[in-house]
Amino acid sequence: MLTPLEIENREFKKTVGGYNRDDVEDFMSLILVDYEKLYRENVASREKIEALNSALENYKNQEATMQNAILAAQKAADALSQAASEKADLIIKEAQVKAGDIIREANDEIAKLDLRYADIKQQIESYKMRVGAIIKSQLDILEDLNA
Repeated sequence: MLTPLEIENREFKKTVGGYNRDDVEDFMSLILVDYEKLYRENVASREKIEALNSALENYKNQEATMQNAILAAQKAADALSQAASEKADLIIKEAQVKAGDIIREANDEIAKLDLRYADIKQQIESYKMRVGAIIKSQLDILEDLNA
């Protein structure tokens, strides 16, 4: 691949009418091939970055939704526990059985959501590392081009 310095320092043979047309056209063809390759790579990298950013945003939204669901499940469990306490004088055994079932279900749901939350956090970290690697790769390419 041609470097900017090679392009800058390229000298063409001079003829009576100016530079040798074939030399100039050959050199321009080389530049065009390299530029097209870099352009395609740049477009592909931008598309990858956009897709990863979109996925990351999606996972952030899912994380917020799950956190709200956990809070809602905890609030529901608290409300049911309070209601069971107020009715305990009338139907102690029935209220304890129902409250126990609800709390177990809520805890099961919270456990499931916690597992999903941990999974999404891990996926987000993975995407962050991938995006970081892509960005580093692109920066290395830019440094190579500017060298």
